[in-house]
Amino acid sequence: LESLRAELYGLAAEATGVFGTGEPFPLDARVDWEFTAAGSPLTGSGKLSGDLANLRFEQVVRLPSPVSVGGVARLLQDRPEVFAEARWTGLERPLGADPGLLLRSATGRLRVRGWTDRFTADLAAALRLGDWPGAQVAATLEGDPRQVRVPDLRVDGCGGRGAGGGGVTLRDAVAGTFRLGGQRIDPAFVDPRFAGRVDFSSEVSFDDGGNFRVVLPEARGTLFDRPLRASGTVARAGPVLSFADVRVQAGANRVEFSGQWGDRLTGQFRIDAPELATLWPDVRGRLRGTGTVGGTAARPALDLDLVGSELATGDLRIGSLQARGGLDARQRLAFDAAAEGIAYAGQPVGNLTLGVAGPVSGYALQLALTGGEVEVELGGTGSYRDGIITQNVATGLVTVPGDQRWSLREPATVRVAGREVAVTAHCWALGDAELCLAESGAGAQG
Repeated sequence: LESLRAELYGLAAEATGVFGTGEPFPLDARVDWEFTAAGSPLTGSGKLSGDLANLRFEQVVRLPSPVSVGGVARLLQDRPEVFAEARWTGLERPLGADPGLLLRSATGRLRVRGWTDRFTADLAAALRLGDWPGAQVAATLEGDPRQVRVPDLRVDGCGGRGAGGGGVTLRDAVAGTFRLGGQRIDPAFVDPRFAGRVDFSSEVSFDDGGNFRVVLPEARGTLFDRPLRASGTVARAGPVLSFADVRVQAGANRVEFSGQWGDRLTGQFRIDAPELATLWPDVRGRLRGTGTVGGTAARPALDLDLVGSELATGDLRIGSLQARGGLDARQRLAFDAAAEGIAYAGQPVGNLTLGVAGPVSGYALQLALTGGEVEVELGGTGSYRDGIITQNVATGLVTVPGDQRWSLREPATVRVAGREVAVTAHCWALGDAELCLAESGAGAQG
C-alpha cells in the first residue's frame, strides 16, 4: 500500500508512504490528521517509521500553537504501551469563553508512558495564566480516560514556592480540584506596590467554562513590615463573581467584606483602618466605616457611613472627612459629605460640603467650598441616565480675594459621559463687569 485514509470517532487521518501487509506490519509514512470531537479542533502532521512492534513517531500538533511530539509505540504486546515526549515554546491556549483567561507557556516538556486505559506522566513547564505572574511548574500525573490525578505538584514563582496535589475529571466537561499551600510568596510580584511575605493554604476548583472557586482558610505573613492575616472565599459562576467572609488584618487595620457581583448585587463591608499606609500603598491617614450594596447592575443600591482623618493621597490632603447616605432601591439619592482642611500641593483649599437628594432622574445638589482664598457656592438639579450625568447649575457664587463676588448670570449645564466632560457657554457678573466662557469640553486625552 502507498496511501491510506481513515475516519473514526472524530479523527480524520491521511497517510502516504510504504505500508507492509504482513506482521509486524512495517511502515514508513507521513501522516496528516485532524481531531474534531474535542470541540476545539486539533490538527497535526509528521512521520511514522518502523513496525507495529516498535513504531517510532515524530509529530507536530497544533493547539493552535505548535507542539513537537515524539516517541515509540509498542502495539503488538499483550498490553500495548506508548512512550512519548512533548516539547513546546510559546504555547498559548484559551480557557473558556473569557479572552482574559489565556494560558501561556514560554517553554515546557511533558513525558507520558502508558496506553488509553491508563498512563503516568511528568510535566515541567513555565506557565502564566492571563495577566498573573509566570511560574515554573513541575508535576507528576497518573490517570485514565475519565480523570487525571496529580499526586505531586510543585510551583516556583512570586518569590516563593507552592506545593500540593489534586485531580482533573475529563468526562462531559473538564473540571478540577487542587489543594495548594505556599511559602514566602511575595505580593509584590502581583503588584509592585505591595511588599511582604505570605504563607497560605488553599483549595482551588475550576472547570473549562471559566468558573472557579478559591477557598483560603488562612494566610499569614507580613505586609509593609506589619503582621498580615487573611481568609475568605472567592468564586465565579458564569457571569457572577462572589466573595464570602473575606477578612484582612494588616497591622492595626481590619477589613471585612462579603458580596456578589452579577446581574444582581449584594454585599456589605466594614473597615477599621487607623494606619491606612500599612493597608494600601499611596494612601495615608485613618478611615473607619461600613457600607452595603444591593439591587441590580442596572438599578444598584448603595449605603455608606464613613469617617476619616488626616487622609492623604498624592498631592491631596484632607484633615477630616464624613460621608453618609447613598442610593436606595427606589433609585432615590440621599447623600451628605463634609471634608475639612483640604489642601492640594501644599496650598490650602478650604472646607467642602456636598448634599445630594432626590431621584436619580431629577435630584437636587448643593455644594459649598469655604474657608479658602476662593469660596464657591453652587446649586441646581441633575439627572443620571444610561451612564450619563447631566448637571444643571442654576445658582452660582464665586468669591475671590478682595471680596469680589461673581454670580452666575444664567444657568449652565455640565455633561459627564465616561471620561468625556462638556460645559455649556455661560457668563459670570460682578456689578457691571462680565466674564463669559465659551462652550468647552475635555476627554480622555485632556
